[in-house]
Amino acid sequence: MAAPTGRWLVLGMVAWASAPAVADGNAILTPDLRREFRAGAGFDEPPSMPLAVERESLVLDLRPLEDEAPAVVTAEYQLRNDAWGGPAFGDMQGPVAARAWVLFVAPGMLDAEARLDERELFVAPVATCGLQPEWRPPSEVPAPDGGMLASRPAATPRARWCGAGRRAVEALRFHLVVPPGTHVLRVRYRVEPGRAAGGHRTLAYVFGRPERWAGFGAVEVEVRLPPFWRAAGSLPLRRDGNRLVSTFEGLPAAALGLAVRPPDEPWSPWERRLPWFAAAAGLVLLLGLGIATVLRRRRARGPERVQR
Repeated sequence: MAAPTGRWLVLGMVAWASAPAVADGNAILTPDLRREFRAGAGFDEPPSMPLAVERESLVLDLRPLEDEAPAVVTAEYQLRNDAWGGPAFGDMQGPVAARAWVLFVAPGMLDAEARLDERELFVAPVATCGLQPEWRPPSEVPAPDGGMLASRPAATPRARWCGAGRRAVEALRFHLVVPPGTHVLRVRYRVEPGRAAGGHRTLAYVFGRPERWAGFGAVEVEVRLPPFWRAAGSLPLRRDGNRLVSTFEGLPAAALGLAVRPPDEPWSPWERRLPWFAAAAGLVLLLGLGIATVLRRRRARGPERVQR
């Protein structure tokens, strides 16, 4: 039997603070992103970030899977930049903008958009043949009926091979300039989860390391499921109707692995909607009968009033 496949997502950031560019042509420094994609043990002292995340809201909308459409992932970060070190005014230094490269690594990602407050950011695709251990996805995800399912990135038309049977990882990156104060970074993208044995779909989200940030607040996670679908996650999530929800105090140390599957009945999405259509038709019929009865009674009372 072929090994089940899966999709996974990774968010990684490398950021630093520097004074804004001035008219004399001073260059804005940029980090070497290849450091973040080196396969191996990683670095003893990962670069720290002058940005703090006060809150992260992560929504994985899997409802489109019912119609064989890609899932939609939305990650929203409330950022705070308290960095100082700009031009000096007497004995005081002014605030400084934080500049960062933001990378979303996701095999099978179809498209993406990113916004800082109301400003749209330019995103560019990249590919790499290696990831540091902290960004690697889990090799297994829990199954709704118990046990574990193998989770492997599936091949995509844009994939390239790195040799030794390893496939490059697709990613999207964008440059971020965060002014002093509080701002909202919102990233939204579509991705098709992998298909596993038994009709399962698998998905994983890797949070990264909190040491790269100046601080990290609560993380709110919501997984929106199609009606009646079964689901299981590697992190403690509470079922609330057709949702899985949880709030973590700080960045989770482990990745979020998910496996979902449709209900056992072999109904199509349209067949499952048939009871709703029947109920709506019945309501319209009752409403029509009520209106007809009222009109008939009014017509019957009309001649009586004329005779009187």
